[in-house]
Amino acid sequence: MEVGYYSNAVTEESTRRSPRHAEGEKHMENKEKQPLEEGQRGLAEGDEEGARPVQVSRRGFLIGAGAGVVATGAAAAGYITLTPPKQVEVIKEVPKEVIKEVEVVKEVVKEVPVPAEAVSAEPSTRLRTVTLNVNGQDFELEVEAHWTLARVLRDSLALTGTKMACDHGMCGACTILVNGTPVYACMQLAIREAGKEILTVEGLAQEGKLHPLQAAFIEGYGTQCGYCASGFLVTAKALLDANPDPTVGDIKEALGGNLCRCGSYHEVITSVLAAAKAMRA
Repeated sequence: MEVGYYSNAVTEESTRRSPRHAEGEKHMENKEKQPLEEGQRGLAEGDEEGARPVQVSRRGFLIGAGAGVVATGAAAAGYITLTPPKQVEVIKEVPKEVIKEVEVVKEVVKEVPVPAEAVSAEPSTRLRTVTLNVNGQDFELEVEAHWTLARVLRDSLALTGTKMACDHGMCGACTILVNGTPVYACMQLAIREAGKEILTVEGLAQEGKLHPLQAAFIEGYGTQCGYCASGFLVTAKALLDANPDPTVGDIKEALGGNLCRCGSYHEVITSVLAAAKAMRA
């Protein structure tokens, strides 16, 4: 039969080994019969001290790395929860504070009742009565403490010849005479000028006749727009009252606090010189 033929052929093939193959089998048999070395004997007997280091193959490494990636992704997605490391509570001893009791002596201030008439319930902006002498005439006015003399002259007495320009005491347009001295009306409080002689530009003319200064300014074109003229006129009057024959330097010094936006300073000086000459005649 064919089956028997193939069986005999396999048997014959297995018995007909090459000399080299037979030599290898013999070597393996001799090696198995040799006694185990100390390290090998420990591994065979399960001794941990004699165990050899674990060798990791490429396949085992890839399987372990893949498992780590899967575990990390699952933790990030919330499928598994990683247990955080336990926290150890450390208790430190704090030295005790020494509390020292200090006696505080409180001073008691006794309140003294003040008479009702001594306490003013009126606001600081209340009106006060003041008498001002303006251009030779007395005026009894009610003013507030913070009102300036320029405001009272213009708003209360309608003497609008006193001009308001800078309102900071810099231009001289609001100049008036108080007891014969030029002052800036925007810098003076009205309640402090009671009992003093106040002269404005409206007080220069007497009995319908212009003052020589006013006439000289008109004839000599002392100003252009005229807004600063009132300040120049009253300041020049104070100069001529004190010095009837001033020089150009005297006029410049006296009028140094007055500004002319139009720039008519030359005409102002010549007008003052003409008025001084007319007053001396």
